[in-house]
Amino acid sequence: MGRKSVYSVGDIFGKLEVKEIIPSNKSGSAVKLKCLCHYCGNEKIMSAVNIKKRNSCGCQQREPNTWKSI
Repeated sequence: MGRKSVYSVGDIFGKLEVKEIIPSNKSGSAVKLKCLCHYCGNEKIMSAVNIKKRNSCGCQQREPNTWKSI
């Protein structure tokens, strides 16, 4: 059985809103999140590991403010 998600539907990270949680099939693998980008309106499936580092689905990649510094 895969990991459980600490995220819930409706969580917002930057301009990404979690619409669906896709559980992992393998033990030790990360949960996937189906997110809606509020910049462009696209839905994208992203890894839960990287979601806190992102502000967009990649549509704003050239903008300096879309990547959060940790």
